[in-house]
Amino acid sequence: MTRRSVWMLMLCVFVAGVFFGIWMDWSAWRHRVGQRDLVFEVQDYPMANLQVHGGDRITLVPPPGGNGNGLLMNFVGYSPCTSGLTPTNPCIVDAGAAAGPYLFTCNSGAGYTCPDPGVQQQPTSPLEDLSYPGFVKRDFTHLLGMRRAAVPKPGPSKMAGAHPATSGVTAYVSCQNGTTVLQDPNGNSLTTITASRNETVFWISARPFSLDMSSAPAGLCSNGNPGSGNTQQAQCDIALSGQTVQYKVQAQTTPACSALAATLITK
Repeated sequence: MTRRSVWMLMLCVFVAGVFFGIWMDWSAWRHRVGQRDLVFEVQDYPMANLQVHGGDRITLVPPPGGNGNGLLMNFVGYSPCTSGLTPTNPCIVDAGAAAGPYLFTCNSGAGYTCPDPGVQQQPTSPLEDLSYPGFVKRDFTHLLGMRRAAVPKPGPSKMAGAHPATSGVTAYVSCQNGTTVLQDPNGNSLTTITASRNETVFWISARPFSLDMSSAPAGLCSNGNPGSGNTQQAQCDIALSGQTVQYKVQAQTTPACSALAATLITK
């Protein structure tokens, strides 16, 4: 075989290898990019949050022909974005953000407003190993028809006895400027919560907080009065009407966040 033939053979092998590699990569990713797998996680409080993972990019855009000037996401309490800023647009989800709910609204200079659902930061990413050996392994397992399901990491724990509610009041707990703050999903203050008998009050956050409801009468909540230890979600199924309860809520952050004196009024 002549040297020219050897070089031609090597070139053909190289080209074939490139196309084989492209096909192998395409076969591994076809099921991911061929469809969009969107998951909304329903919550005990009356909302459904879009599941997001570190590196995901969320962008607000106006309708066709609309003016998107000043279109921004206003996160209530905490922001899951790498910039840590609110308002912002777009938002690139920080892989290091605490797993839990992040609520936001939107507005713009053109008059757009939206009480959006929240996003639910997940501790498990769709791709855990982005190293080259991991990528090679993933390509070959897909090429051979073997797909290994990702092993989910545990998410934030909920209080015992948590259950869905068809109606309720949702208060988001966060630390702002060293002080604990309670806000509704639209960002309005909820230092005073008014709820009716048989309605459920939820306190939620992406980070731990504590409730001190020691002044509440026994039986205020049919599911047991909340307030033992740190949690990211607490709830009270109102069982007693005509009550005005003074309580304290404190975001558990570093540096320390001062407690908020709040009021729960039942009708």
